[in-house]
This record gives sequence, C-alpha cells and structure tokens, in this order.
Amino acid sequence: MSSSLDPRNEFADWAKKVLAVAPQPVSDPAHFGRALTLVGRGLASRPKVVTDAAARYVSGMIRVPSATMSRWLGGDAVLPFERAAGDRRFTDPAWSGNPYFIGVEQAYLALTGLIDDLVSGAGLPPLSERKAHLAVPLLPDPPAATPLQHPPPPRCHRHIRPLADPT
Repeated sequence: MSSSLDPRNEFADWAKKVLAVAPQPVSDPAHFGRALTLVGRGLASRPKVVTDAAARYVSGMIRVPSATMSRWLGGDAVLPFERAAGDRRFTDPAWSGNPYFIGVEQAYLALTGLIDDLVSGAGLPPLSERKAHLAVPLLPDPPAATPLQHPPPPRCHRHIRPLADPT
C-alpha cells in the first residue's frame, strides 16, 4: 500500500488544510470562556438543577398568554415574571399596554431568569460564578429588550391600546 493512499496521510493532509484556513483562537484574558465551560460541566452533573430551572421557565411561559390578554383587556392579572427593581428599560407605556411588548418583555425576563438559575445552580466556585454571570450578557442576545432592538413604534400607541382604555 502506497503511503499517499494511506487514510492516515489523507486525514493529516486534510487537517493541515483546515487548520490553515481556520480562525485563530480568540484571546480570553478574563477566562469567561472557561467559566462558561465550567457551567456546562457543572450542569452536566446536576440534572435536577436543569430540570427544575426548565420547569420554572416553562410553567411561567405557559401563564404569559393569559396574563397578557387579561392585562390588555383591562384586568389586573399578575404577570409571571417581574421586572427587577429600578429596571428603566420598560418604562415606556407601550411595555405595559401593548400585548406584543408585554409578551416580549415576559419572554426576555423568563430567558434571563432561566440562565441565571442555571448559572447559579452549576455549583461553581464564587469567582467562576461571578465571571459566568458577567459573561452571559456578552453572548449574542436576540430577545434582549433594549430600546434599539424593540423600540415601541409610535403607531402602536395609536392603534393598539388596552381595550378597557376609553380614549
């Protein structure tokens, strides 16, 4: 058998080509990546933590549609996920009067609560847990409720009002 047809040589040649064009590793001087890896490892050995966090997330998300509709119809239903005290991102009236934005807010709060529960339950040393909590918001955050990502359009204020609003 010729060495050029040897599968080990073919794999080695392929690996060299892949590594030549692969992006270089990113520097992580604060070890955020290591902290997130430790979260994954910790959760892998704590399935009850994962199950409990997922159950809280799902049970809350199941209640979001009915609470949202109740609020929109003028009721005083308690939303499943509460804002943190002093959180000014949701001060615009559309966040509490428009069912779409109530749902976006609740989904965001549910997801951040789930992630917080998972990081806190991973059983990390305090420093690694703090790093993981700092690193999570640095990850891509598509459902984040920031003014630039989900601005309440002015036309929603005119067209979608709470049904109990007499104006």
